[in-house]
Amino acid sequence: MQLRSHIGRVSSIGRGGVGHALLMVTIAAFLVSLVTTSVHAKDQSKRGTKQAEETNQIISAAMRLALAQSRRQLRQARSQCDTHQHGTAQGDIQSRISLANCFKYGIGRPKSLLRAQRLFEVAARMGSAEAHLALGQFLRDGRIVTRNITEAASHFRSAAQKGLAEAMVELGLILRRKSLEQEIACDWFARAAEHGNSNAIRLLGDCHAEATGQHKDKSRAMELYRRSAGLGDYTASLRLKGHDFRGVGSNIAAIEGCAWAAEAAARYNQAASKAHAYCLSLRR
Repeated sequence: MQLRSHIGRVSSIGRGGVGHALLMVTIAAFLVSLVTTSVHAKDQSKRGTKQAEETNQIISAAMRLALAQSRRQLRQARSQCDTHQHGTAQGDIQSRISLANCFKYGIGRPKSLLRAQRLFEVAARMGSAEAHLALGQFLRDGRIVTRNITEAASHFRSAAQKGLAEAMVELGLILRRKSLEQEIACDWFARAAEHGNSNAIRLLGDCHAEATGQHKDKSRAMELYRRSAGLGDYTASLRLKGHDFRGVGSNIAAIEGCAWAAEAAARYNQAASKAHAYCLSLRR
């Protein structure tokens, strides 16, 4: 259609030699334009194809590297679990714990919570605090065995008495649910805090902030929150902002608090994610 319009305009100039020459020049120019456009399009297509090929090559190389690393890590994990199994056969308690974790997490061995539990049970009878902690967590969550908080607390207590800070926290969290044992719970948090456990430090701060088993002392609570936050506890950071998220209607509209919630939510902090969602709802 473009060619016909060009021809129509030129042919109106005249039927003579000049008009004929102009017609031929116009047709030639149009054909050159078509060829040039086609060549340009082909060049762009080639460049696009080349870039796509280079991108695919980079992705393929990255995938091969990741796969190679994964296989290497898997071989190392299997080798380590083999070593732990050999140590277990020799009666080494730490090897038994490590082998139980191989089965618990499915690293270097097919995942089997039942086999992990059996190994932990033997290690617990041998006096392992880590084994008591693991069994307590199984009982607390109802994994493999029926959920039993009383037995879970018993295992946590055994591990806590052996000096395992994480077990002290677990025991304290169970005791805190009972009004008559909240002071004992805070005592366990205090003992775990001495080991530098960030969760325990924050929970001890809650004891002071809420006057749970301790005399109310907000300044002491803030001091503990700052210490816990410095160890990377984001819930403690949320306490410091004064925006403890407690459900719908929580007052976390402050700009500083919402900015922190957004940052912490990006790190998959559950409490912060809820706070961030509430902040967003306020802006609608």
